[in-house]
Amino acid sequence: MITSIQWLPVIINCSLVLGLFRLLVIQKPILSNYWELITRSSLLSYLIVVIYLTFRPVASWHTSALLFHRVTINLIPFNALTSDFFLNILMTVPLGCYLYLIKRTSLLNMLLIGLGTGLLIETTQFIYDLLFNIGRSVDVNDIITNMLGVIVGYSVITILNKTVVTNIIKRFSLTQYSYI
Repeated sequence: MITSIQWLPVIINCSLVLGLFRLLVIQKPILSNYWELITRSSLLSYLIVVIYLTFRPVASWHTSALLFHRVTINLIPFNALTSDFFLNILMTVPLGCYLYLIKRTSLLNMLLIGLGTGLLIETTQFIYDLLFNIGRSVDVNDIITNMLGVIVGYSVITILNKTVVTNIIKRFSLTQYSYI
């Protein structure tokens, strides 16, 4: 049975994201254009959805050889490929796209940002599961798939930016106006 205390991680993370959004976006006196507002607002919406998907409490169902204080941990990559494997890639593709719109960088930096994203989500899930028993498992596959999703998203926008849609991408880009 899921209790109200198990929803605290979602509330905490959403509050942090909303606070950062207020600090970095709403405090700006004037947005450069409406495209920038769309990019920033959709980024905020995306982050809230990711928080919901990754930190909402679930009934614990994972089986693993490793259990640490009721937290299930899988340290064996590609042990069991389920639909979650591919859904995790899909979940972080938009992040790669947003990162391209915010700041162009090298593939190595994208690898590191993708790895950091996966590590941040899994470490935070682990801590929240210890504190609030949210029923999440820590899985090395999630770290790998989060990294792959960021790389795919960044690569797709990089390729699209070399086609006829380059002007559309420039409109949504935050790099020519300001940064988040």
